[in-house]
Amino acid sequence: MPPKTKKIDAEAAEQALECARIARNRAQKSISDILNIARLSMNDPAKREQLASSVKRLDNLFSRFQAEQSVIINSLVTVGRSDEYDEIESPVTDSVEAIVDEIYEIFDRTSNAPVAIQPVPIRQSFSALPKIELPSFDGSVTNWCAFRDTFKSLVHEDSNIDNVHKFNFLSQSLTGSALSVIKSIPLSAANYNVAWAALTDRFENKRLLATAHLDKLFAFKPIA
Repeated sequence: MPPKTKKIDAEAAEQALECARIARNRAQKSISDILNIARLSMNDPAKREQLASSVKRLDNLFSRFQAEQSVIINSLVTVGRSDEYDEIESPVTDSVEAIVDEIYEIFDRTSNAPVAIQPVPIRQSFSALPKIELPSFDGSVTNWCAFRDTFKSLVHEDSNIDNVHKFNFLSQSLTGSALSVIKSIPLSAANYNVAWAALTDRFENKRLLATAHLDKLFAFKPIA
């Protein structure tokens, strides 16, 4: 690619990054405003009707926030600044997730109609995060099959969870050598399948699995 074309692409990515951050921050502020209403509603019943109305907008605001975060991640990768995600963008995502969860928790607690608590389907993936008992995998070959089957059942094959959030679930499920396999892959919808394939290629090794299980069998002490 000619240098001029690269410069144009980099400039376009920088512009997209700036625009996405502005739109992301606007959505973040609107979500924070709903949190303020939710906290006030705990001691002021008059605010509960306002909270119920605001919660109806919450899923759209959260989806808008997620969409802009994806644009930000892709722009950072394009301009070669993907390390900024962990330093700057990831804490923002964590903060907004916590805010959204707190809003729903307060709304659940203060609502007089538990059956109608959620006016729309549960927030995809991020809202489901506390609801799912995620399996854990530390890289032990003998535990891979159990982890793989459980994760696929709970997350990987769930069409209601988009790939950005599946990637988030996967990252939270892994520790040790398993986490190191995907640690360098930027978090994005497009990269979820890349991360899952990398993990599968590393541990879906029949020879390694057979050897590990045999070693475990031979490690048993003879019964006296």
